This record gives sequence, structure tokens and C-alpha cells, in this order.
Amino acid sequence: MSTGSPYSPPKAIVRDAAAPAKSERRMLRELLRMLDDEAGRVRRLRAVAWTLLAAGAFAVACGVFAIAATDSGMFWTAVLVSMGGFLAGMASFHFVSLRQWPLLRRYLDVDRIRADVERS
Repeated sequence: MSTGSPYSPPKAIVRDAAAPAKSERRMLRELLRMLDDEAGRVRRLRAVAWTLLAAGAFAVACGVFAIAATDSGMFWTAVLVSMGGFLAGMASFHFVSLRQWPLLRRYLDVDRIRADVERS
């Protein structure tokens, strides 16, 4: 019979790897910028999400009105509705990311990220 709790997380072994690749360094720098000005970045992402949602709704509305206005504009109607759906999907992605951020933020080791950025 085990003495430890069955729900205790496994012990993680952190190994420092070689210098990160160029894309990884860029992502680490961007993450550090996000962490340094968290409130401003969250506000900016929220504004981008609302803008994408409004642009998507506008494109879908233009497509629907194009169906009602003309009989021959089916190609452009399909383009507008598709573009509106894509923009609305991107807005949804941003909104979900913003909702998940407080949970993810809890597990980030800012000092380690800063040290990795300075090392690279």
C-alpha cells in the first residue's frame, strides 16, 4: 500500500537544454513582453477580438444583403460569408485565449523565462 496521495503530481526534472532556436527565442521574448505589460496586452488582445468579431458580422451581413439585393452575386456572397465566418472564428480563438490566460499565467515561471531570454 502506497503512503503517498494518489493525486500528487509527479516530480518534474528540469534539464537546461542548449541555447534555444531562433523561433523559440522570438517566442520567449514575446512572452516576456506579454508578462511585463500584462494588463496592456490583454486589453489590446480583447480589442482585437472585438474588432474581428465586428468585421466578421459585417461581412456576413453584407453577404446576406447581397443575396437579397441581386441574383447574380452568389460568388461574392459566398466569399463575404466565408470571410465573415473566418473572422468570427479568429475572434472566438482570441476570446478563448483570453479566458484561459489567468489559468496559464499561474503556471509560468517568470524568472526562468527572463533568464532564458537573457541567456539567448
